[in-house]
Amino acid sequence: MYYENKKWLFNEDCHELNEFIGNAIDEMENQYGEERGYAITAEITPVVLASLLARHFKHFFYEEPEDILNYLNFLKKLFVKECDDRDEMDMINSVKYGSEVSA
Repeated sequence: MYYENKKWLFNEDCHELNEFIGNAIDEMENQYGEERGYAITAEITPVVLASLLARHFKHFFYEEPEDILNYLNFLKKLFVKECDDRDEMDMINSVKYGSEVSA
């Protein structure tokens, strides 16, 4: 594995990729104007990124479902980390479980 015993390199590459994607999103927002740019950033970008991640895991980790589960748990921790407990509870309480979400 390329990053084994190279946590600093892993962190550096993650930071660079994050900067690249963030800059691309900002550029797109600026290009399309405030309303449409915001719609693309807020509504389309998360869907596209989630789809790309799913395809990535299907391709590289299809035979290793425990890795996919670990990744999903990692994603949940990221979302929880970004919100304090009160925000998380507000979000949980606002969701109508069992109902379809339209895309």
